[in-house]
Amino acid sequence: MENEALEKMYKLEKELEMLKRELRQYKERDILTGLYNRMAFQKKMEDYLKGKRQFKTQTAALLMLDIDNFKQINDALGHMQGDHVLQKTADILRSTFDTEAVIARFGGDEFTVLAAACSKQAVCSLAQSLCDQLNHICLNGGAACFVAASVGIAFLCPGDSAADFYTYYKQADQALYKAKKKGKNTYAMYCNGKTA
Repeated sequence: MENEALEKMYKLEKELEMLKRELRQYKERDILTGLYNRMAFQKKMEDYLKGKRQFKTQTAALLMLDIDNFKQINDALGHMQGDHVLQKTADILRSTFDTEAVIARFGGDEFTVLAAACSKQAVCSLAQSLCDQLNHICLNGGAACFVAASVGIAFLCPGDSAADFYTYYKQADQALYKAKKKGKNTYAMYCNGKTA
Protein backbone atom coordinates (compact mmCIF):
# COMPACT_ATOMS: atom_id res chain seq x y z
CA MET A 1 0.00 0.00 0.00
CA GLU A 2 2.81 2.40 0.93
CA ASN A 3 4.72 1.59 -2.29
CA GLU A 4 1.58 2.27 -4.29
CA ALA A 5 1.17 5.69 -2.65
CA LEU A 6 4.83 6.54 -3.26
CA GLU A 7 4.51 5.46 -6.87
CA LYS A 8 1.43 7.67 -7.33
CA MET A 9 3.20 10.60 -5.71
CA TYR A 10 6.25 10.12 -7.93
CA LYS A 11 4.02 9.97 -11.02
CA LEU A 12 2.21 13.16 -9.97
CA GLU A 13 5.54 14.93 -9.41
CA LYS A 14 6.66 13.96 -12.91
CA GLU A 15 3.39 15.20 -14.43
CA LEU A 16 3.68 18.47 -12.49
CA GLU A 17 7.24 18.98 -13.72
CA MET A 18 6.14 18.34 -17.30
CA LEU A 19 3.29 20.85 -16.94
CA LYS A 20 5.71 23.44 -15.54
CA ARG A 21 8.01 22.94 -18.55
CA GLU A 22 5.08 23.34 -20.95
CA LEU A 23 3.95 26.49 -19.13
CA ARG A 24 7.45 27.97 -19.38
CA GLN A 25 7.48 27.18 -23.09
CA TYR A 26 4.10 28.87 -23.63
CA LYS A 27 5.34 31.88 -21.68
CA GLU A 28 8.51 32.25 -23.81
CA ARG A 29 7.58 30.87 -27.22
CA ASP A 30 5.43 31.92 -30.14
CA ILE A 31 2.92 29.12 -30.65
CA LEU A 32 2.86 29.30 -34.47
CA THR A 33 6.62 29.33 -35.16
CA GLY A 34 8.20 27.91 -32.00
CA LEU A 35 10.54 30.92 -31.90
CA TYR A 36 10.91 33.13 -28.85
CA ASN A 37 8.15 35.68 -28.39
CA ARG A 38 8.62 39.43 -27.95
CA MET A 39 8.88 39.40 -24.14
CA ALA A 40 11.37 36.54 -24.05
CA PHE A 41 13.48 38.15 -26.79
CA GLN A 42 13.61 41.47 -24.98
CA LYS A 43 14.64 39.75 -21.73
CA LYS A 44 17.37 37.72 -23.47
CA MET A 45 18.72 40.80 -25.22
CA GLU A 46 18.73 42.80 -21.98
CA ASP A 47 20.62 39.94 -20.30
CA TYR A 48 23.07 39.92 -23.21
CA LEU A 49 23.60 43.67 -22.93
CA LYS A 50 24.32 43.37 -19.21
CA GLY A 51 26.86 40.62 -19.88
CA LYS A 52 28.46 42.24 -22.93
CA ARG A 53 29.74 45.16 -20.90
CA GLN A 54 32.67 42.86 -20.08
CA PHE A 55 33.66 42.42 -23.75
CA LYS A 56 35.89 45.03 -25.32
CA THR A 57 36.13 43.75 -28.91
CA GLN A 58 32.97 41.75 -29.58
CA THR A 59 30.39 43.18 -31.99
CA ALA A 60 26.84 41.89 -32.19
CA ALA A 61 23.85 42.86 -34.30
CA LEU A 62 20.13 43.26 -33.88
CA LEU A 63 18.31 42.41 -37.10
CA MET A 64 14.67 43.27 -37.59
CA LEU A 65 12.94 41.51 -40.49
CA ASP A 66 9.52 42.48 -41.80
CA ILE A 67 7.74 40.55 -44.54
CA ASP A 68 6.85 43.02 -47.28
CA ASN A 69 3.15 43.27 -48.20
CA PHE A 70 2.20 40.42 -45.86
CA LYS A 71 -1.42 41.60 -45.68
CA GLN A 72 -1.69 41.03 -49.43
CA ILE A 73 -0.44 37.45 -48.99
CA ASN A 74 -3.11 36.83 -46.33
CA ASP A 75 -5.84 38.51 -48.40
CA ALA A 76 -4.96 36.79 -51.69
CA LEU A 77 -4.01 33.33 -50.46
CA GLY A 78 -5.79 33.02 -47.11
CA HIS A 79 -4.63 33.00 -43.53
CA MET A 80 -3.53 29.35 -43.56
CA GLN A 81 -1.06 30.09 -46.36
CA GLY A 82 -0.05 33.27 -44.51
CA ASP A 83 0.68 31.16 -41.44
CA HIS A 84 2.68 28.79 -43.63
CA VAL A 85 4.78 31.74 -44.86
CA LEU A 86 5.44 32.75 -41.24
CA GLN A 87 6.48 29.18 -40.35
CA LYS A 88 8.76 28.94 -43.40
CA THR A 89 10.29 32.31 -42.50
CA ALA A 90 11.03 30.97 -39.01
CA ASP A 91 12.63 27.86 -40.55
CA ILE A 92 14.82 30.01 -42.81
CA LEU A 93 15.92 32.15 -39.86
CA ARG A 94 16.80 29.04 -37.83
CA SER A 95 18.82 27.56 -40.68
CA THR A 96 20.59 30.84 -41.51
CA PHE A 97 21.84 31.73 -38.04
CA ASP A 98 23.94 29.64 -35.69
CA THR A 99 22.55 28.17 -32.49
CA GLU A 100 23.98 31.07 -30.46
CA ALA A 101 21.61 33.53 -32.14
CA VAL A 102 18.41 34.53 -30.34
CA ILE A 103 15.55 34.48 -32.85
CA ALA A 104 12.01 35.69 -32.19
CA ARG A 105 8.72 36.36 -33.85
CA PHE A 106 8.35 39.86 -32.52
CA GLY A 107 4.75 40.18 -33.61
CA GLY A 108 2.63 39.81 -36.74
CA ASP A 109 5.03 39.45 -39.65
CA GLU A 110 8.02 40.95 -37.84
CA PHE A 111 10.97 38.88 -36.67
CA THR A 112 14.07 39.83 -34.68
CA VAL A 113 17.49 38.23 -34.38
CA LEU A 114 20.27 38.93 -31.91
CA ALA A 115 23.43 37.68 -33.61
CA ALA A 116 26.43 37.76 -31.29
CA ALA A 117 30.14 37.82 -32.14
CA CYS A 118 29.85 38.54 -35.83
CA SER A 119 31.40 41.05 -38.19
CA LYS A 120 29.40 43.71 -40.02
CA GLN A 121 30.29 42.06 -43.31
CA ALA A 122 29.00 38.67 -42.10
CA VAL A 123 25.75 40.20 -40.84
CA CYS A 124 25.14 41.99 -44.15
CA SER A 125 25.80 38.75 -46.01
CA LEU A 126 23.30 36.93 -43.78
CA ALA A 127 20.70 39.67 -44.29
CA GLN A 128 21.05 39.40 -48.07
CA SER A 129 20.85 35.62 -47.83
CA LEU A 130 17.59 35.92 -45.87
CA CYS A 131 16.06 38.13 -48.55
CA ASP A 132 17.18 35.72 -51.28
CA GLN A 133 15.89 32.60 -49.50
CA LEU A 134 12.51 34.14 -48.76
CA ASN A 135 12.04 34.80 -52.49
CA HIS A 136 11.74 31.02 -52.99
CA ILE A 137 9.22 29.89 -50.38
CA CYS A 138 6.91 27.09 -51.48
CA LEU A 139 3.34 27.19 -50.22
CA ASN A 140 1.34 24.26 -48.93
CA GLY A 141 0.58 22.23 -52.02
CA GLY A 142 3.95 23.02 -53.61
CA ALA A 143 3.08 26.27 -55.39
CA ALA A 144 5.91 28.79 -55.41
CA CYS A 145 5.31 32.15 -53.80
CA PHE A 146 7.51 35.21 -54.11
CA VAL A 147 7.96 36.51 -50.58
CA ALA A 148 9.98 39.65 -50.06
CA ALA A 149 11.32 40.98 -46.79
CA SER A 150 13.05 44.10 -45.60
CA VAL A 151 15.74 43.88 -42.93
CA GLY A 152 16.99 46.62 -40.62
CA ILE A 153 20.28 46.13 -38.80
CA ALA A 154 21.63 47.87 -35.70
CA PHE A 155 25.12 47.04 -34.48
CA LEU A 156 25.88 46.60 -30.78
CA CYS A 157 29.42 47.86 -30.56
CA PRO A 158 31.95 47.37 -27.76
CA GLY A 159 32.10 50.24 -25.31
CA ASP A 160 28.58 51.43 -26.14
CA SER A 161 27.61 51.18 -22.49
CA ALA A 162 24.78 53.73 -22.49
CA ALA A 163 22.63 51.88 -25.04
CA ASP A 164 19.77 49.67 -23.93
CA PHE A 165 17.28 47.41 -25.68
CA TYR A 166 15.04 50.28 -26.78
CA THR A 167 17.95 52.25 -28.24
CA TYR A 168 18.99 49.33 -30.44
CA TYR A 169 15.38 48.49 -31.28
CA LYS A 170 14.80 52.06 -32.46
CA GLN A 171 17.99 51.97 -34.54
CA ALA A 172 17.03 48.66 -36.19
CA ASP A 173 13.53 50.00 -36.80
CA GLN A 174 14.94 53.13 -38.49
CA ALA A 175 17.14 50.94 -40.68
CA LEU A 176 14.13 48.75 -41.53
CA TYR A 177 12.20 51.85 -42.58
CA LYS A 178 15.15 52.86 -44.78
CA ALA A 179 15.19 49.39 -46.41
CA LYS A 180 11.49 49.72 -47.20
CA LYS A 181 12.06 53.19 -48.68
CA LYS A 182 14.88 51.77 -50.85
CA GLY A 183 12.31 49.55 -52.56
CA LYS A 184 11.86 46.65 -50.13
CA ASN A 185 13.35 43.15 -50.44
CA THR A 186 16.69 44.46 -49.18
CA TYR A 187 18.48 45.45 -45.99
CA ALA A 188 19.76 48.68 -44.48
CA MET A 189 22.07 49.37 -41.53
CA TYR A 190 22.12 51.91 -38.76
CA CYS A 191 25.73 53.01 -38.26
CA ASN A 192 27.25 55.93 -36.41
CA GLY A 193 23.99 57.78 -35.95
CA LYS A 194 22.60 57.33 -39.47
CA THR A 195 21.10 54.68 -41.72
CA ALA A 196 22.98 53.33 -44.70
